[in-house]
Amino acid sequence: KAASTKRRFSFHIHLVSVMILMLITSGLVIGTLNYFHTSDIVAENQARALEQVGRAAVSELEGVMFPAQNFVNSLAAMNLNMSQLNNSQRSWLPMLYSSLSQQRGLSAVYMGYANGDFYLVRPLDTPEKRKLVSAPAGSVVLVTKIINGHSSNQFFDSELMPLPDRVERNYQLDPRERPWYKLAINSPSIVATDPYIFYTTKEVGVTFARVNQERNMVVGADLTLASV
Repeated sequence: KAASTKRRFSFHIHLVSVMILMLITSGLVIGTLNYFHTSDIVAENQARALEQVGRAAVSELEGVMFPAQNFVNSLAAMNLNMSQLNNSQRSWLPMLYSSLSQQRGLSAVYMGYANGDFYLVRPLDTPEKRKLVSAPAGSVVLVTKIINGHSSNQFFDSELMPLPDRVERNYQLDPRERPWYKLAINSPSIVATDPYIFYTTKEVGVTFARVNQERNMVVGADLTLASV
């Protein structure tokens, strides 16, 4: 009888051990399934978050790039020659300056011609920019012209009236040798340079450029990467 009791006791211990093992195994299986399920949920949420960030970034990028590209395309279609820009500056400067001021990230717009002439409009919207070009007090915009190899700089106030400039300047540039000109002159559509440091403002950015229909003038616009 003692032996029988001992066998029943051992069986009970064995049964309990099996049940405990089964519970532990079930717990591990359930825990593993929950872990993978939770991991899937986390991964899915991360993917959604990344997708939202990506969409926002693309939207932000498009919101800066597309207006700049449209501006360049429009100016190229206007086919402005240097005589128009130089002799009718009071007519064209307000439009160019207003467009630049309203578009975030545009540092300058310019036209380079097949004969080497050059016309540039640059807003001076920060004290740092005014300091870099030694602008007279009250300056809000700089116009640089190169005609027949001779350069000139004119500063204008908020009413777009010219300001006296007593600083000797000698700005030399051949637009035909610039990367943006070379890219655009051989392309049927708008082009963009690789990022580089702008000579005047020391900002990092890209230039969008497009040749006109007659292929004797290239419009360029500098877009700072800090705005993207």
